[in-house]
Amino acid sequence: WNTINTPRGAQYELVLPDGTHVWLNSASTLKYPVVFNKGTDRKVILSGEAYFEVAASAQQPFKVAVRTHNSDDGEVKVLGTRFNIMAYEDEAAVRTTLLEGSVIVSRANNSRKLTPGQQAIFPQGTTGSIRVEDTDTEIAIAWKKGFFRFDQCSVPAIMRQISRWYDVDISFDGASPDIIFGGGIDRSLPLSGILGALEKYGIRFETDGKKIRVTGKPVSGI
Repeated sequence: WNTINTPRGAQYELVLPDGTHVWLNSASTLKYPVVFNKGTDRKVILSGEAYFEVAASAQQPFKVAVRTHNSDDGEVKVLGTRFNIMAYEDEAAVRTTLLEGSVIVSRANNSRKLTPGQQAIFPQGTTGSIRVEDTDTEIAIAWKKGFFRFDQCSVPAIMRQISRWYDVDISFDGASPDIIFGGGIDRSLPLSGILGALEKYGIRFETDGKKIRVTGKPVSGI
């Protein structure tokens, strides 16, 4: 097996032995066989986030095993399709977003089939069921195009994305600011530009090298 690791602050594109294209987001790991043997499923193992464009093969289904907290946390089975899986250990849920084709998301004895424009969501580390909902697929793959996209996103959720992309450690001084964001930001901006944008909403930060502490709450009325 081969293993590809992307550090925080980087992303990587690769082509698997069967011609499948994979884009790995920051702080992600993909394990895959040196060769996909004929007569067997094409199986890879993902921790973190990746976007797949799977090479079609009706004889060899493609499967992505999701690995979080050193344990199996579901599987995505496809024949030929485009989809995104987000399965970071510091996120509460695993999210599979389908752009084209068809996938089956499975977990224990629960499985759901997705159609394009749908997202499957299930909690990590529990036996919670799979929830399927319609979604804006552009939000799921914004990272691949060089953007942060926020849709009803809390401050902790935003800071987790910032931590992975800018390779910084985040902490909170007391309760996190109670504010929800929407919109997008170019990931090519320097960290100071991202923090400056958030400070316009009254959030305050203390920076010490690669450590950032969120210290302020939004001002009244924002």
